[in-house]
Amino acid sequence: MPAIPDDIRRLLCDDGLGLDLLAQTAHYADDDDVEYTLRAVRDMLDSGDFGDLPELAEEEETAERLDALCVAGSVPGGPEAIRAYLEGLAVSLEREAAERAPVAACVDLEERIRATLVGLDFVADDDPLDILSPVGCPAYVDLLIAEFSPEYDGADVIWRDTQFKFEFLFESGLFLWLYGNVAEPFRGRRIGTQLFEAVEALALDVGFRRFCVPGPNKPYWERVMAYAVHPKHVVGVGGEFIHEAYKTLRALQ
Repeated sequence: MPAIPDDIRRLLCDDGLGLDLLAQTAHYADDDDVEYTLRAVRDMLDSGDFGDLPELAEEEETAERLDALCVAGSVPGGPEAIRAYLEGLAVSLEREAAERAPVAACVDLEERIRATLVGLDFVADDDPLDILSPVGCPAYVDLLIAEFSPEYDGADVIWRDTQFKFEFLFESGLFLWLYGNVAEPFRGRRIGTQLFEAVEALALDVGFRRFCVPGPNKPYWERVMAYAVHPKHVVGVGGEFIHEAYKTLRALQ
């Protein structure tokens, strides 16, 4: 498809609207909301009228940005870009409607997360590690590896430090990689890959079979981690916006 118009790119990509709406309507929504949003998206695609987009938002700020997206969609190429984004969103909603399956709560999840991460030879016992709602949904994890974070001053985490964020969504059985980065001087040592593989093995053992990376670095996740990117999840020339990468795995043998 052609390039995304500048104002739409700014909203969808730079301002994060595209991933915010995906999270609110597919990743974090309950079953009824997924079905409702899927019907609404299909209706908009059938009619070619995207004026009801703000009604999909779960947050007022997101609704305001969707209003701005509708205004931006009046420029040449705008309707085509919004349609392409919604076609990709529909793919995610259809998948969630068909494949989501709850995973039973893991009462010792926090201990297992700590053991998995600290068990890696490049993670120290005292590396900053936050684990929120370990027996709830979502269970959220944020790890910073201090030895490989040259900008880290002991208090503030700098974007582009060696940091990983992920969530266990027990209600829908979806595991999300929210963020993963190794600071540039330390790349090429398989730090990220070893961590990804160890955490995914833990998630599998807990009962998760579905794995997702919102807004992926497409070549790495497909080539190294065996995720797939649906063709409709790639919007704009060269993949200016990518909804997500996704895979399912079998239970550990």
